Amino acid sequence: MRTRSIHRDLDPVLARLRAQGRFRRVLFIPGPGDVIGTFRHWQAGEDDPRLPGIAYSAQVYDVVDGLGAELLTLTEALPDGEEERVEEGRITFRGLRQGSGRGVGFHLAELLYLVAIRAQIRAFAPDLILTQRMFLHFWLFPTLAGRIPVMPSLHNTFHAQGRPPGSAARLLARLNGRRWARAFPATFVASDAIAAQLRSIAGADVPGIALQLPLYGTAGARAASRPPAEDRPYRLVYLGRIEREKGVFDLLEAVASLELAIDLSFAGTGGAEVALVEAISTANLSTRVRCLGALDGSAIFALLAKSDLLACPTRPEFPEGFAMVVSEAALAGLPVVASDAVPAAAHVGSGVLIHRAGDPADLARAIAKAHGDWQAGTPLTIDAEAAAAFTDPGQALGSRIVEALDQTAPL
Repeated sequence: MRTRSIHRDLDPVLARLRAQGRFRRVLFIPGPGDVIGTFRHWQAGEDDPRLPGIAYSAQVYDVVDGLGAELLTLTEALPDGEEERVEEGRITFRGLRQGSGRGVGFHLAELLYLVAIRAQIRAFAPDLILTQRMFLHFWLFPTLAGRIPVMPSLHNTFHAQGRPPGSAARLLARLNGRRWARAFPATFVASDAIAAQLRSIAGADVPGIALQLPLYGTAGARAASRPPAEDRPYRLVYLGRIEREKGVFDLLEAVASLELAIDLSFAGTGGAEVALVEAISTANLSTRVRCLGALDGSAIFALLAKSDLLACPTRPEFPEGFAMVVSEAALAGLPVVASDAVPAAAHVGSGVLIHRAGDPADLARAIAKAHGDWQAGTPLTIDAEAAAAFTDPGQALGSRIVEALDQTAPL
């Protein structure tokens, strides 16, 4: 393997842990995404160009390499018909997919998936388990893993912030909360909002909670140079999944209601993409609104650099854990209008206007306010110091993992 050295300051700690030989076998359960493709770029000593930031999986590869450990990654990204791929002897990617379902069917699919994970734990016998998946049934991990330390990285809240949890969610919260400290010596959270919900279900003194911020290379940290207000449309951009719960239709409705010269670009793909294109046509907005599809990392920052405002209109029913697009806008020096369901807004300081989630009229008000400031030559300004935190490896996942391993008592 080739060391990426994202977290050079922690090399002495990794060397000491490696000499102790306490973490020789690591089981990794990533989120969705092509973790094998990211590994190939990491192996070549480069960041995955498909992404605007440094992938979480690349940071895990960094830690595992520093530990000199074997890594088994359970991924849904293996091609159909391929069950296992071994890279350089110490790295194995094994295909493991959770079935689909709704309601009770979803719970059953997750339980069967956890049973399959237990079989992998028994066969591989890891010394450490890292998981980035958001499980409804986290409470089962003490049974699955026994005394093996499990460290989850949480990117979503346990329930949508804009709605009270239902009876099933409250029951799961009680089950998860009762066993959290026993199951997880450390938990990495993407925002203070996730930490607050975790403490609400597991107790105010639950140990080992550490904030992890998204990490970007210096190439992403650029101050956008935008001309002052001139005779051109205001450039509004949405970046992310094209899904109803992400607020794309609220954004379209808000822009349609404004008698202002605004161009809107949607960048991303998702299940509501076809419906969004139809809605744009129905509203006769095709000359002002465009759908760009998926963009790679450099194209994302190029789009942000020529935009005037980013909209992140997540609806109240979505359990948003952070919203990385806000950090990307901050790095580009781009102001943001975000719903009050977006925790990232609290992590970027100034330069953010908040609107009520799920309220297109209030979203329109916020856009109009940002447009007026821009037109007057006094646009919102992002806090450069807050944005710089997203280029600090010391606040990223890899560093949080190493810090937690250093504090984990031997079995």
